[in-house]
Amino acid sequence: MKTTTILFGIILLLLVSCNVHKHYTTRNDLSKSSFYDFGLSKKDEVLNTTFTLKNKFNYPIILHQIETSCKCIQTELTKTRLNPKESTEMKVKFNTKGLRGLQKKSITIETNAPSHYVQFFIQTEIINENEDGVIINGVKWATRNVDIPGQFTENPEDLGMFYQWNRKFAWNSTDQNVTNWNGISSYGDYWKKDNDPSPIGWRVPTKDEIETLLDTNLVSQEWININGRYGKRFTDKATGNSIFLPATGDRYYSDGSLRTHDINDTTNYYGTYWSSSQFRADHAYDLWFNNKGSGWHNNHLKYGRSIRPVIDSEDAMKQSYETFEVDECFDEFISYFMTNGKFQIVRCGVIDEESILKLFESDFINYTYYFSNSFEKNENCEEDISNEKYLSILNTTENKKIILSFKKIDGRWFLTNRKDLDFDYSNIENFETFFYRFSTDSSFRNKHINYPLKYSDLDSDYEIKTDYLTSENELQFDFFETNEFRYFYDNDFDYTKRVLIWLKGLENGISSYFYFEKFNDGWKLVEYENYSM
Repeated sequence: MKTTTILFGIILLLLVSCNVHKHYTTRNDLSKSSFYDFGLSKKDEVLNTTFTLKNKFNYPIILHQIETSCKCIQTELTKTRLNPKESTEMKVKFNTKGLRGLQKKSITIETNAPSHYVQFFIQTEIINENEDGVIINGVKWATRNVDIPGQFTENPEDLGMFYQWNRKFAWNSTDQNVTNWNGISSYGDYWKKDNDPSPIGWRVPTKDEIETLLDTNLVSQEWININGRYGKRFTDKATGNSIFLPATGDRYYSDGSLRTHDINDTTNYYGTYWSSSQFRADHAYDLWFNNKGSGWHNNHLKYGRSIRPVIDSEDAMKQSYETFEVDECFDEFISYFMTNGKFQIVRCGVIDEESILKLFESDFINYTYYFSNSFEKNENCEEDISNEKYLSILNTTENKKIILSFKKIDGRWFLTNRKDLDFDYSNIENFETFFYRFSTDSSFRNKHINYPLKYSDLDSDYEIKTDYLTSENELQFDFFETNEFRYFYDNDFDYTKRVLIWLKGLENGISSYFYFEKFNDGWKLVEYENYSM
């Protein structure tokens, strides 16, 4: 259990950008008292930490309502009133069930301190600890190194054992020197199956498979430290799938002496991993990397090196990023983008400017709004040929408008731009201003509904039934329930004559349509369809 202390009176801000991957570890630009990184965690694991809050003011501090960015977080405060110099603890339980990839969550406590609130941020990267592996650029890689023959290491950052090429005998990765080092090469055109120490169903990768990992157009690389172990993370730019290869060093071919993987000078850390492909009679290809770069070498067969296996399947190479279904439809892409922190990072890495990814840490991920000028409903993504989409975020508290631009590049969707604008919510001619008033002001709403209003929904047999509502049927639309409204639209959308708003739930059965038209006396709702189940 980790305990962190925070002093009231310090204003804590979270600035998260598209290059947030620079802050995977606890080394970050934030105050350490406001941020805790759990590091790697297993699928569906429950994580716990404790923050200590201390009042440094000369008057009592009251801790009001606690808000979390996700229902997956539970908090428990020991006290809600702190006298001067008094402390209390806040226990935090983070249930990762159903989550995947890099997850960033926030906790906000309202107070009577000058800053009015204090914030805490937690982070973890959830990995799949089973032996199914992950597909990166079409190749399925194991998530851990080979330990003793037939077994993986316990954790992705564990070094595992060293192996000489085309041999199944394991050498430890910890002792500086070893005895009985084998000074005779094991020759062959390839690494024979009987000599492969990989667990059943896995094998040593070929040189071609290693090259797919080194394709920087499709796979990003990052030098990081996980639980005290330096190494490189390789991430598929199309899917966000990644593996971590620890900088293992190796054993020298002549005497088996251990070479760098654990010294204070991190510039000398490096990793080497065998391929099954022979270069010449006494040399084979291998993967190497350090904090400055990566590539493949050919080296003597007597070196002792690490093994990171690939799936032993004929069709593994056929599973390419090009067939990743999430990009076939923007609707599928944005659903995945909003719920996967790591995927957000790789798909907004094409730009340098700030983009606040915590925008997606809310109930917003349960539904989306789509704006269109056409009253013809288009729910078939195969008919959607647009290569540009936009997300507008209206913040009524700060009178701000954020526009995020998404573009399809080489068959994959990316977040490519962000604009921050001031917005005038007093201009009723603007549809967004009208829509805000329509949502929050019942008197205004009633004046802007075209009665009798055509209304359709589903009967008990899930058949569509249509009726007409009068002004006596008061309708409530709380679109701005969190003082924000977010909607997607195509690049040719405008607010001239008509607007169709589609409210679509994400795998929860929500589906509603709102038809607005502009008349001489302003915008009006002319039809409403509610097909939610």
